[in-house]
Amino acid sequence: MSLNKKDLPDSVVFRLVYVKCLYLSGARDAEEGTKIGLAQAIQNFDNSVELLMRTVIDYLGVKYDQDEWKFDVLLGKVRNNVNNGISNERAIVNIHQMRNFVHHSGIVPSHDQVYEFEYVVKEFLAKLIRQVFSLDFSDISMGELIKNNDVRELYKASEAAFFSGDYRKVLINGIAAFELAKNLERGALFGSGITRYRIRGTEDSQWPINYITALDEEVELFKLRLDYKKYQTYRQFFDDLRPLTSIKTAKEVEALIGNNLDSMPQNIQKERAKFCLEFAIESILRWESFARPSFIEMMLERVSRLEKS
Repeated sequence: MSLNKKDLPDSVVFRLVYVKCLYLSGARDAEEGTKIGLAQAIQNFDNSVELLMRTVIDYLGVKYDQDEWKFDVLLGKVRNNVNNGISNERAIVNIHQMRNFVHHSGIVPSHDQVYEFEYVVKEFLAKLIRQVFSLDFSDISMGELIKNNDVRELYKASEAAFFSGDYRKVLINGIAAFELAKNLERGALFGSGITRYRIRGTEDSQWPINYITALDEEVELFKLRLDYKKYQTYRQFFDDLRPLTSIKTAKEVEALIGNNLDSMPQNIQKERAKFCLEFAIESILRWESFARPSFIEMMLERVSRLEKS
């Protein structure tokens, strides 16, 4: 069953997304394999479990006092209020105890223990989310936080492809999500892109046109509040996208870079796919955090006011 945000309060959707983010962060830390990475992995795994239990209790309307937020109390309340109880409860308690060893004494478990914990936590999260919310763990995505429907579906398709190992699809849909969101944001900025339109159709030599276009793009970066270094990395990865375009679909992206992706080694595709996913969601959520009418909407409103006057 796919996640339908209409079925759940926004606060619950956000918390479920955060639960998954904590788990995935722990999985990345575990993969890093350093002592610090393993310690952070345990902290993130335990935090994802505790946050999910609190989310479940709140969603089910179970009453509890602030002083009942202790782990064992939360565990008991979930056990008593969820059908079929809790999966791997003993293992979950062991993970919490290991978290305490890390947090209070700096005792870090071995690689093998952390990898085992990772499997146990994923199973716990997946089963509890299925029991209470009737959702598959794979349906929960950072993309659920994206407001625009088209951008959200592109990003979710990209994220789903990453977990299935289809990095070509990750890049095509991830780039499309970013570029569409970027164009929507650009359209909401007063005066954005005006320089580029003013020089269209000029019969002068190409040098000033190219120069002004490049300068215009640099200015756009700051208007869009993008991380400059990350954006340059993104553009360097995909040189075929360097000309300013109005990409709106995955098909347009595939037409531009599909051939290059076909000849790109799998390990390079994976590296760029991971970067693209993280950069896209970071940028999109930043843009959508500030709501405002588009430039066109403002102009139409101004015309309407003039006509009435």
